[in-house]
Amino acid sequence: MTTDRLRKQPSGAVSVRDFGANGDGISDDWNALQQALDSGTEAVWIPEGSYKVGSTLRVPSNRKLYAHENARVFLADGAGADQSCFVIANADPVAGDANILIQGGIWDGNNAGNPRGEDHPFAYTGGLMDFSNVKGLTLRALTLQDPEAYYIRIGETRGFVVEHLSFRATRVRPNQDGVHLGGFCEDGIIRHLDARGDRVTGDDLVALNADDNNTRAQNLGLKCGPIRRITIEDISAESCHSFVRFLSVWSPIEEISLSKVRGGCRYCAVNMDAYRGCLKPLASDPARLYPHGVGHIENVTCRDLRVYKGD
Repeated sequence: MTTDRLRKQPSGAVSVRDFGANGDGISDDWNALQQALDSGTEAVWIPEGSYKVGSTLRVPSNRKLYAHENARVFLADGAGADQSCFVIANADPVAGDANILIQGGIWDGNNAGNPRGEDHPFAYTGGLMDFSNVKGLTLRALTLQDPEAYYIRIGETRGFVVEHLSFRATRVRPNQDGVHLGGFCEDGIIRHLDARGDRVTGDDLVALNADDNNTRAQNLGLKCGPIRRITIEDISAESCHSFVRFLSVWSPIEEISLSKVRGGCRYCAVNMDAYRGCLKPLASDPARLYPHGVGHIENVTCRDLRVYKGD
């Protein structure tokens, strides 16, 4: 397969239409799409159309999900009810999954119909895609739009490639990180990202958050822990908040390569301010808990940054 957006059904893939999906944007197609993913067939195809899902699509191990470039999958109004709700996620974050590929399509969090609400232990995170405890993950040639918080959340995942993504927003919201890594992410490649439009992405285009306040709604289910051996290259935006954030208080962020950054940002090209400036502190009294300072960041290379400060 190429990195291009897809226009025809890959050989050997089953179509979600064969399982009863309508693709009319009115019917709830979750059951049909989930049946296709659970059918045991390695490859699943989503043809052109608009697919409303009233619950999270769960992708099992050893599955390839392909979508037409004009296939839109969006979260139904009110479906974002609690922390388990996303447009799509891996099937078993507890035991873990392996070898998942998602390529093509328009993935829409419909944030106007799914507000986040207040922080509490079972709150809706607002995330569009969530992958936790995966070995071997590829996300390719996706158009992502209108999450209530993070476009993509990845935690406890090794051996991943995230590439050729387009970020869009008709409604900019707080905490709209593009690709957000939590703790225990290692051996990853993030490249060829494009954020178009005013204040897109609403927050960091790429966030490496080894530490964070994981009681906040958008972080529920993530863990604090090391982030190691990540390559970030060829990322661009017109008006993102920051291009790349390194958030370390006590967990290490190590062996990171950042190159070919282009465009405008409203705050920082590279932000290494630990947790300063966040709305809710990571600890009640960080000065007392960490009198000798915070942060454990080593072996980071940044090169070929051509950026300007936005409004």
